[in-house]
Amino acid sequence: MEHSELISRIRLIRTPTIGPVTSRQLISRYGNAKQALEAIPELPKRGGRKIQPASAASAQREYEKLTQIGGILLHMVQIAIQNI
Repeated sequence: MEHSELISRIRLIRTPTIGPVTSRQLISRYGNAKQALEAIPELPKRGGRKIQPASAASAQREYEKLTQIGGILLHMVQIAIQNI
């Protein structure tokens, strides 16, 4: 998975009101996390409130901290492949 997609996934999951289930549904619906983030401005029209995605800078910092301690970012695609 490309680095930009990993950062987009972190941004998506850290966006207020978007949890793991909604994140997975949005990625499934829009094809990837980048396109899901681009669709977020349209979502409040249904719910009536503005949703501000997490910043790319904060997601990048989170990713860097994770890799500094030897961690990896797990996501549903990776888990599904490992279970096959």
